[in-house]
Amino acid sequence: MSNNIESQPQLTEDPSSSESSHDHDHDSKGPIDVCGDGGVMKEILKEGDGWETPKKGTEVDVHYVGTLLDGTEFDSSRKRGETFNFKVGSGVIKGWSEVIKTMKKGEIAKVTLKPEYAYGENGSPPSIPENATLVFEIELLKFTTEKDLSKDKDGGIMKKVVSEGDGSANPSFESKVVVSYVGKVDGAVVDEVKNKELALGEGDLSEGLEKTVESMKVNEKCEVKISSKYSPMTKNFIVYEVELHSLKKAIDPWECKNYDDVVAASLERKESGNVFFKNNHLNLAIKKYEKGLKFLEQTSKLQTDEEKKKVKDFASVLHINLSLCYFNQKNYKKSLEQANKALEINANNTKALYRKGLALVEQGDWDLGGEEYTKALKIEPDNKSVKLAEAKLQRILHKQEQKDKKLYGKLFSTLSKELDEEEKKNKEEEKKNEVKEEKTEEMTEEIKESLKEQTQEENLTV
Repeated sequence: MSNNIESQPQLTEDPSSSESSHDHDHDSKGPIDVCGDGGVMKEILKEGDGWETPKKGTEVDVHYVGTLLDGTEFDSSRKRGETFNFKVGSGVIKGWSEVIKTMKKGEIAKVTLKPEYAYGENGSPPSIPENATLVFEIELLKFTTEKDLSKDKDGGIMKKVVSEGDGSANPSFESKVVVSYVGKVDGAVVDEVKNKELALGEGDLSEGLEKTVESMKVNEKCEVKISSKYSPMTKNFIVYEVELHSLKKAIDPWECKNYDDVVAASLERKESGNVFFKNNHLNLAIKKYEKGLKFLEQTSKLQTDEEKKKVKDFASVLHINLSLCYFNQKNYKKSLEQANKALEINANNTKALYRKGLALVEQGDWDLGGEEYTKALKIEPDNKSVKLAEAKLQRILHKQEQKDKKLYGKLFSTLSKELDEEEKKNKEEEKKNEVKEEKTEEMTEEIKESLKEQTQEENLTV
C-alpha cells in the first residue's frame, strides 16, 4: 500500500467490481466486538468458507477499501488493481491483525477501528486526521498456514500450526523433549506415542518428525504431512498430529569451563557419531561430529600449548570422519573440504591425504589424486589402504589408456582411409587433366595448320 497499512492503510472499492460493497450478500448477524472493548467492531458482509482462520505469522492476501466516518475514501487495493499481502501480527496497524485472525477464506467484512487500533492521536497526514475512527471493507482472499520444513523445499514436510505454543524457544539438536504424536496413513493410525521423553539427534524420530519438533514451541500443537523421503512409516504420505509438552535445551559449547569439559563433551559426540556411522545413519553421524567440533572451538577455555595441540589433533580426527561420511554419501566436494581442513592442522596426516586422494579420484582429478597417494606413501610406505587405492587408480589409468589407444586407432584408421581416398581422387584428376592437355595440344596444332593454310590461300589470292 502507498502510505500503506504498515503506516497508513488506504482502501477503496472499485464500483465496477462484482465484489464491491453494494453487491455483497448482506447476511450479517450484527456487529461483533472482536477485542471486547469496542475498539474493533466487525460486521460480516459475506460468509467465508471452511473453519480455518489465520494465526499470528500467517501470510495473507486481501483486498480492502478504507474510508473515514464521513465516507471519504483514503485508500483502495481494488483501484490499484493489486492485492495486499502481509503477515498477521507484523507490518500492519493493530486492528487489522486482530480482525484478520477472526476471518475465514473468502469472507468479506466491514470493520470499524477506533483510533487506538488504527493511527492513534496523531493520525497519518494528510489522508488520515488526528484521532480518526476508520472504516474498512476487507476481503480475505487467501492465506497460507502450511510451512515447508524440508531442507530442499520439496513439499516433503508440510506443517500447519493448530494451536500456538508458549514463549520463543525452539528445541535444537540434542535438546531433551517430551512429545505426543499420532501418525495416520489414509485415516488409519500407524504410529502413536504419548508423553515420550527423548533427545533430538539420537535417531528416535524420523527426519520429518525431528524437523517438525525442532520448529515447535512448548505446548504447541500442529499437524504435519510427511512424505516417504522423510519417514519410513509410509510409501507415500503420513499425516501426524504432534504436541510438544516440555523442552530442556542441550548444553551449549560456551558453557564448558575448562579443557576437560571441552574434550569430554567432544569425545561423547564422536563416540555417538561412530555408532551412527556403523549403523549407516550418516546424517546423524555428521551432526554428531560437527557438534563435537563446536566444542573444540572453545579455545578460550584452554590454558597450555599442550592442551591446544591435543584439541587440534582431536579436531583433525573429526574432520577425517566427516570426510568419510560425505564420501559414503557420494558428496565428494564436501569430503574434499573436510580432508583439507584436517591437512590444515597437520599436512603430513596420512589418513587425511588418503581421504583427499579418494575424493579427487572420484571427481575425475586422477593425477591430483595420485599425487596425494604418493605423499601418503612417502610417510607410510606400507599403508595398505593407500597402496590398494593407488593400485586401483593405476588400473583406472591403464583402462583409460587402452580406451584412448582404441579411440585414436580408429581415428587414425579413419583419417588414413580419408587420405587414401583423397590421394586416389587427386590421381584421377591428374590423369583427366593430362588427357585434356594432350587434346588441347592436338587441337592447337590443328588450328595452327589451319591458320597457316588459310594464310597461304589468302596470300595466293592477293
